[in-house]
Amino acid sequence: MDASRVTEAEILQALYTLVSRIEFINEADIPLDKWMEAHRLCREVDEKDHQASRFIAEFSGKLQQLESSWASLNNPMTDADANALVPQDFPNEPRAGSAT
Repeated sequence: MDASRVTEAEILQALYTLVSRIEFINEADIPLDKWMEAHRLCREVDEKDHQASRFIAEFSGKLQQLESSWASLNNPMTDADANALVPQDFPNEPRAGSAT
């Protein structure tokens, strides 16, 4: 940020605006006809002919990261699982769910 003319507050506001507009959708809630339409639209695309094909691997990796993040947020770790990790990674910290 030192080289930028944008303040930290402006960056944080822009980030908040971006993140607040993200809507995660469970794949199970997408109707079958939408999956079929997406497949129909994409099946004849030749990756070699598409200008953005060089970004496919990068986008795929980012999508996997987002799916993993979504899963972590919607299926949080239990206190028992957290307590199993705390001693090895944070030996001087209290256990999950315990009063400090």
